[in-house]
Parts: sequence; structure tokens; C-alpha cells
Amino acid sequence: MNLSKEDLLAISSLFDKRFDRIDSQFEKNAQQFEKIDLQFNAVNTRLDKMDGRITGLESGMDSRITGLESGMDGRITGLESGMDSRITGLESRMDSRIAGLESRMDGRITGLESGMDSRITGLESRMESIESWQKRFALIQENEVLPQLRNIQECYVSTYKRYKDYSDRMDDSFVRLHLVEETVKKHSEKLNRILA
Repeated sequence: MNLSKEDLLAISSLFDKRFDRIDSQFEKNAQQFEKIDLQFNAVNTRLDKMDGRITGLESGMDSRITGLESGMDGRITGLESGMDSRITGLESRMDSRIAGLESRMDGRITGLESGMDSRITGLESRMESIESWQKRFALIQENEVLPQLRNIQECYVSTYKRYKDYSDRMDDSFVRLHLVEETVKKHSEKLNRILA
């Protein structure tokens, strides 16, 4: 396929129109890039100025901090020496107080120990007397109380057996007693009438 000159011109004009659009777009983009470059340059100059200021502030702060550190070191050293002397004084006072308390506590403990020893001795003697009394009580209980209790038991058991054997007779006795009572009443009434 062969293209004619007119076909080639038509294709060329089409490409030219498209390339013209692309060229105009590139020009717009180039202008925007130039604006952005100008803005970046402005930002860079500002950043350079800020760096200069920050460097100045850092050096000023360093000198101030160094001055504060040396002042604080002096104050802290003074405070430490003052605290050391106070602590040493407090330690010596506490040592003397503790020694006094220890001697007083030793005296009290010795007194308490002797008091406790005498009390324990008293308790031991009382325990011995209680033990002897308990033995005596056990002997009395075994030799005197238990035989008497057995005797009482035997008496009551025999009495119980008699009452048990005569319990059916008791009802009969109550009936008879009631009859005697009625008879005595009647006879009393008759005697009272006769005598009246």
C-alpha cells in the first residue's frame, strides 16, 4: 500500500495537531515546575535562615545550660556537705539514745525474768500441792465414796423392784382407799345426825 502525498500531509497535520497539544501541555507543566522551583528556593532560603537561628539558639542554650550546671553543682555540693554533717549529728544522737534504751530494756528484761522465775516457782509449788490433793481425792473417792454409792444403789434397786412388783396392787389400793373414804363420809354424816 502506497500512500499519496495528500495522505501523508493529512497524517502529518494530525500528528502536528496532537504534538502541538502535547507541546502546549509541556509548556504549561514547565511553567508550573518553574513556579514550584521558585517556591522550593524560597523555602530553602527560609530553612537556611531557620538553621542559622537554631544554631544561634543552640549555642546560647549550651552556654546557659553550662552556667546552670556549674551553679547547680556548687549548690548540690553545698547541700551534700550540709546534709552529711546533719546526718552525722543525727546518727550520733540516735546512737546515744539507742544505747540508753538498750540499757533500760536490759534492766527491765532482767527484772521481768527474775519476777517470772519467782512466779514460775510459786506455780510449780501450787501444782505439786494440787497434784497431791488430787491423789488424795482419788483415793477417798475410790475407798469411801464409791462403796457408799454402791450401797445406795443396791438399796434403791431393791426398792424399785418392790415398787415394780406392787405397782399393779397400787391401783387396787387407790380404789379401796376411795371406798373407805366414801364410807367414812357416810358414817360421819350419820353420826352427826345422831348427835344433833
